[in-house]
Amino acid sequence: MLSNVLLSCAVLCLLVTVHEIGHYLAALAFRIRADVFSIGFGPGVTLFRWRGTAFRLGVLPLGGYVKPREEDYEAAPAYQRVLVAAAGPLASIIFGILCVAYYVQVQQHVPYWQAVLATIGVTGKLLAMLGHKLAGVFSHPTASISSLEVADAGKASSTFTFMQQVKEGESMLYSGAISAAIGLANLLPLLPFDGGHIVVGLVEMVSRRRVPGWAQGAFALTGLALMAVLFFLSVYNDFL
Repeated sequence: MLSNVLLSCAVLCLLVTVHEIGHYLAALAFRIRADVFSIGFGPGVTLFRWRGTAFRLGVLPLGGYVKPREEDYEAAPAYQRVLVAAAGPLASIIFGILCVAYYVQVQQHVPYWQAVLATIGVTGKLLAMLGHKLAGVFSHPTASISSLEVADAGKASSTFTFMQQVKEGESMLYSGAISAAIGLANLLPLLPFDGGHIVVGLVEMVSRRRVPGWAQGAFALTGLALMAVLFFLSVYNDFL
């Protein structure tokens, strides 16, 4: 039991690290310095420093963050801030696709590139399904993918089933699914998610003016309130 808990924490830390590396590398590409790169929240220890960034490990391994240097971030054009915000979810989704594709390759004995294409197809179907089901959050939306097809040299196709329960030894599938879920969840157009920062940046790109702090604060409070309502409804539905 303890080993399973430790393994789950290690996997979660790895997935969070991948997500935050996406933000960090995008910031570096635009010469936006970062003061802190943290895995976990709350008090923690600084593991090392590199290029002015303190790499920390927090006591609560429930996520992570990259804290950009304020003057660099504020001076960056809106499109750069949008790309920095989008880089984290993109890194999570790509990592998830690669992990699931590896599992597909091993299980189905297909070339890795075919497994990658099949997994990308499933991800697209998942996005379409989530968009279709979003209006049904007041009921009991089901989001499961039972099968997918892989083209075999353009002639035939193979169909294989993904079980809802992750069996022992399927850690790559488990890790990939969680990583993709982290990426997709962070694209929600609400603050404090990355999607909220993307929305703010897009508004600034269109209006060519900065969104004032009070407006961002109101946007963040609206997002938190909406998430609280959705959480309450999901718990309420579970007891019906």
